[in-house]
Order: sequence, then structure tokens, then C-alpha cells
Amino acid sequence: TPPTPLHLAVSSVSFRGRSLKGIRTAVPEGYVGLVLEEGQPPLMPSAERQLQVKSTFESLMVWNLERAPNATDEILMALRWPKIAEGIHASVADE
Repeated sequence: TPPTPLHLAVSSVSFRGRSLKGIRTAVPEGYVGLVLEEGQPPLMPSAERQLQVKSTFESLMVWNLERAPNATDEILMALRWPKIAEGIHASVADE
């Protein structure tokens, strides 16, 4: 298991008798996390659903059972993707 970076404070809680370890991580730069709420469900399953922004966030807690999150956790890898994609798709200067 890769270590948790030392600069991250690890939180510990217990939920239903299970030990959880977590770290706070930021939403990628240029992005905002959204909490969405669905209004009245449509009458037809194929109809467009309406979602409203209930609140926003700039950071979130990532939790694991009995071990602190680390660089191999899928959510942390997904949060790094926008920066990686930006590098992949950036223009390359002609030399």
C-alpha cells in the first residue's frame, strides 16, 4: 500500500463499529463540486429530468475502511485526470 503523503492530515472516525480513515482533498483547479437535487420526477421514463444546484463545494473527504486513502484510490486518480488531460491535449510548440 503506498503511503499517504505526510502533508495530508488523516482523520479517523468509527461508523457502525468500523474504523474509517480519511483525507480532505480539493476539487481540481477550475472546477467546482455540485450537490444536485432532482425536482419532480418526469411522468415518462424517457422524458428529460430536471436537476437544480442545491449547493457547491471546493473540497471533499475521501474515506477508506481501516487505511488512509492514498494515490492508488480511484477517486483521487479521477480528481487528477483534468490536469493530465490538459497536458495530453495541449498544443506542442514547433521547434
